[in-house]
Amino acid sequence: MMKAVHRCILWGVLTGICLLSLCAAETPEQVVNPKKAYNAWVSDMAGVIDDATERQLNGLIDELERTTTAEIAVVTVKRTDGRTPKDFATDLFNRWGIGKKGKDNGILVLLVMEERRIEVETGYGVEGILPDGRVGAILNEHVIPRFKQGDFGSGLFAGVRAMADVIAGKPLTVTPMPQPKATPMPSPAPKVYMSSAPQRTVPFVPFGFAWVLLPFPLMLIGYAVWRSGIRYCPQCRQKMRRLTEEQDDAYLAFDQKFEEELGGVDYRVWRCDDCQTLKIERAVRWLSSYEDCPECRHRTVYVKSHTVREPTYERSGLEEIVRTCRFPQCSHHTVTHRRIPRLEGSTHSDWSSGGGWFSGGGWSSGGGWSSRGGSSSRSSFGIGSFGGGSSGGGGAGRSW
Repeated sequence: MMKAVHRCILWGVLTGICLLSLCAAETPEQVVNPKKAYNAWVSDMAGVIDDATERQLNGLIDELERTTTAEIAVVTVKRTDGRTPKDFATDLFNRWGIGKKGKDNGILVLLVMEERRIEVETGYGVEGILPDGRVGAILNEHVIPRFKQGDFGSGLFAGVRAMADVIAGKPLTVTPMPQPKATPMPSPAPKVYMSSAPQRTVPFVPFGFAWVLLPFPLMLIGYAVWRSGIRYCPQCRQKMRRLTEEQDDAYLAFDQKFEEELGGVDYRVWRCDDCQTLKIERAVRWLSSYEDCPECRHRTVYVKSHTVREPTYERSGLEEIVRTCRFPQCSHHTVTHRRIPRLEGSTHSDWSSGGGWFSGGGWSSGGGWSSRGGSSSRSSFGIGSFGGGSSGGGGAGRSW
């Protein structure tokens, strides 16, 4: 009986951890729009930017917007809602409408702390002067070295300043790369993940309820085991050591590095320290915005869709899907269309009919103040007070 109770308590604790991690995740809808909230450019949801640096960032972007009309939004979150940082950045960019409408000269700098990943999303209007390669170089030279030292505010400011200089046509401020300290290669000693926190009294979890929630912690544990994993050398059968993201770049080819930087594939390199045998594994990130290219066979086809015609209650809508391969030596590009079904249900005509409070001016159904009854002053695309731009799907990301 006591063993059964202990099992229930264990599953309850694991389930609670799962639920807490999900609750702490951010969605694009939950991220505070800084332009709408306080007419600024920085939304530090993760709390990693000090006040002085945040003021410098807002002042820098204010000046850029006055001189060039370009807009840069800086967002930090602790974790996403399960989407890759690239997909999260694209959704957030288009939701806020960063950049001026018609110019699409916006940039979103997104920092995801748990993923240890920074993503820069660019609009069509700035892709010509800030192509993916140049954005990646700015991240490598100005941002990632500071992130590795734990200075996130300074790294974000240095990256935004470099991108602002490029947009404004100014010479880049040379930021020397810090020299990494010579550290010995980590030993293959096993890592211990046991918590040293003192034990606490946990409320009793009913046995039946624990069985209902049993699959969720098991899935979490199974995924963690698969991600960490153990590999044995095919030559000498000794345990292999997985290299870090910085170490494995030396063993990856150009196309492999390119796939990994786009975020569609994660390459994992295992090394046998006894006989120097290497094993490279290719893990596809199925939730990314990239697909396999039918021509060059790399996972570098970026998929972007937008609504050409909104659906109504009377007619269907139309969605355009653009697939473009970003591999430098490939020119694959296709455009397809998909019909969006008509809207169903009530048209809510009663909100605008009659002479009630809602028809004479008041709080609109869209959540904002409306000067005319029944009509919302906010749209479903670019609902913030940015300029109404859209993402071109370009940019670059880096891990540290």
